Amino acid sequence: MKVQIKHFKRQKRLQITIGSKMILYSYDTLIASFDTITGLYIETSTFHSETTSRHLNLWCAELKKDFQFKLLQRLPQEQLEKTVLDFDAVDLFA
Repeated sequence: MKVQIKHFKRQKRLQITIGSKMILYSYDTLIASFDTITGLYIETSTFHSETTSRHLNLWCAELKKDFQFKLLQRLPQEQLEKTVLDFDAVDLFA
């Protein structure tokens, strides 16, 4: 399984791609996820800061250039983290 990390140093955001799942962090907070196969886009419904909101908007604009969102969910922070970080260990190391 391919793992890729893209760090936007000046913007303090980090994109981690594991297989088809792309995960966005703003500073050290997980704020969104996108699955390139299912088209599921999930973002936090929790307001963190203007900067985090800007990071979400930038990432959405970048994703929409290459992908089509089929589903959109906004989840509270705790539920977002549980949903996005619930990897099957077998899938990670297959």
